[in-house]
Amino acid sequence: MALFFGEGSMLPLAGSEIREALTRRLVELWGVGFLVVGLLLGLALISYDVGDPSHFSASGVAPRNWLGWVGAVVAD
Repeated sequence: MALFFGEGSMLPLAGSEIREALTRRLVELWGVGFLVVGLLLGLALISYDVGDPSHFSASGVAPRNWLGWVGAVVAD
């Protein structure tokens, strides 16, 4: 990304150090996101109950999975 000046010269809007820092933060954010998804998946699997309702088994009871209906479906 560059900032344009009328005479055809272009200056970088952000220096290389800023771009590298933003890239590192973006990679760290992806890592934190994957960690959170992994922890939620682990919680859903740990609290799996065969009697929970999901797409493959119907029951009239509320799900006992710690993450509710979504956790019951994912764990099933």
